Amino acid sequence: MNKTASKTPSLLLETFDSIAIPVFLADHEGNLIDCNETACDILKYSADDLAGRTLRDFITLTKSPPGTNHARPEHAPAGHKDTEHYEASCRRKDGTAFAAKVAIISFIEENQKLVVIQNISDRRKLQLKASQRTKELAIFNTFAKILTTHVDTDRITQETVDALAEIMTADKSWIYLIDSERGDLYLKARHGSPGDGPACGRRLTAGESFEGKVVTSGRPLLVENAPEDPRVSYREKGIRSIAAVPISSKGVIMGVLGLASSRASFFTAMDIQLLTTIGSQLGVAIENSRLIGQLQEKMSQIELINELSGIINSSLSIGTIFRIMVSEIRRLIDYSRASLLLYDEKKNNFLIFALDTAMKTVMKKGVRAPVEGTSAGWAVRNNKPWISRDLRETTFPLDRKLLQEGIRSTVSIPLFHDRILGVFNLDSTSPAKYSEKDLGILVPVAKHISIALENALLFEEISKEKKEWEKTFDAITDMVWIEDGGQRILRANQTLLSLTGFSSIEITGKQCWELFEAIGINHIECICEDTIRTKRPSFRELKGAGRSTFHFWAYPLIDEEGQLYAVVHYLKDVTDQKQLEQQLIRSEKLASLGTLVAG
Repeated sequence: MNKTASKTPSLLLETFDSIAIPVFLADHEGNLIDCNETACDILKYSADDLAGRTLRDFITLTKSPPGTNHARPEHAPAGHKDTEHYEASCRRKDGTAFAAKVAIISFIEENQKLVVIQNISDRRKLQLKASQRTKELAIFNTFAKILTTHVDTDRITQETVDALAEIMTADKSWIYLIDSERGDLYLKARHGSPGDGPACGRRLTAGESFEGKVVTSGRPLLVENAPEDPRVSYREKGIRSIAAVPISSKGVIMGVLGLASSRASFFTAMDIQLLTTIGSQLGVAIENSRLIGQLQEKMSQIELINELSGIINSSLSIGTIFRIMVSEIRRLIDYSRASLLLYDEKKNNFLIFALDTAMKTVMKKGVRAPVEGTSAGWAVRNNKPWISRDLRETTFPLDRKLLQEGIRSTVSIPLFHDRILGVFNLDSTSPAKYSEKDLGILVPVAKHISIALENALLFEEISKEKKEWEKTFDAITDMVWIEDGGQRILRANQTLLSLTGFSSIEITGKQCWELFEAIGINHIECICEDTIRTKRPSFRELKGAGRSTFHFWAYPLIDEEGQLYAVVHYLKDVTDQKQLEQQLIRSEKLASLGTLVAG
């Protein structure tokens, strides 16, 4: 080591030794002249090792700290010319390095420089930890606020990427989620312009893209320099470093959370650790959001089914039920046309019984449609729902008529209650409008429609039979009426009403003796007493006003438990028949008398 240095620098070296600060003495070209013992200790070199070396062998100046003043200090020591401050990296003999602040003091007389080193690596670590903790707290507080404010997945994911990009000063951030049906990744939220790389908006295949590798491996990936990293298939201009972590819940990978920066080696292992925690919490939040969404859908379905149950119980008109039903269904599932087709087994076709649409169509209410060659027919034949996602690719040739009218997708739900009743259809002008998720709503609804339809058809059949019975009842030319077990009249035919002058309302509830009085039959005692007592038919001949004669029958009506609940009365005016019989008897008597006289 050269010992030609002046006394002033030498005294300074000793002074700095006394306070354990490493100091080098160098000429104006940076060649090392001398150093104190502290400098040898901190760099792990001996004085002989340092001989003949330059400052550049041990110190790499990086930059001047912001706000550095290169002017001469007011209280500079004698011979002091100027002081320069730098941030630097100092290398030890074993190859390790540490961060330092370097002050270079120039001397006018000797044209020498005094280089003072301050090790700030520990301080840097503390600052880095403090900065990281501050960043973590900011992210966790922001994320907690997002989760407590929103339950909607769209809002949660979008606000998450916005907050992460801002707090971590990233240029881009994005979230891809796994499509449970297709198995690929779709962009859920992004921050920053899409470009041609991360968050570009295209669908990604698991295992092939950078995000797909995260999903496949289930582990985070850190890229320090994207243009030189083979794991990054795209080359977006300006992007250097990328950090991506899996989004998971209960060990199930749901997607990828990623950030990108234009600065190389921008993200650290501590950032990956932080993002991994956020990814796990985000996965739970998304899962909870989905569960809440499913619960809300179930509540809506239950509400819809309850309303339909009320409608079915309050009406036997299938037309009324259909109108209210499709109005309620539209709240959950959109459609361009809804129709109810009744299946005619004998004719093997459908009758369009009810229709709800604003579209122009030839398939109107009352039109009959074929079963074969249609998706509705397939649903009836197999008693299973059928979804046509795109009628351009349908296997049912007759469904192409719907395509000509603008329909692109359909769903057909069979209506079954002990037998096939028909089909409930929803049609849309949009392709792929319906999925298996919609069946969770439509299949339970179809069961209620089937019950309502069966009840309506039975009611219609009973009404038809009732009308036929009423016509038959009124067509009888003799007097017929029905009494209950208390001998009060329930119903009378038109012949009886005409003879008595009572209306159908007036005669209801009257006793049979009141009818007899109106007809002119005097009979005080109950003439159907034997039938009520024995539960067997009975017969009597009754005399009316003048010389009129009536035949009266009483027939009991017995229920399944053997109890009498009504009695049918049949009253026939046989006056003319009796007179004719009397004439025949007289004629026979006269003929017999003539025969006797002739004999």
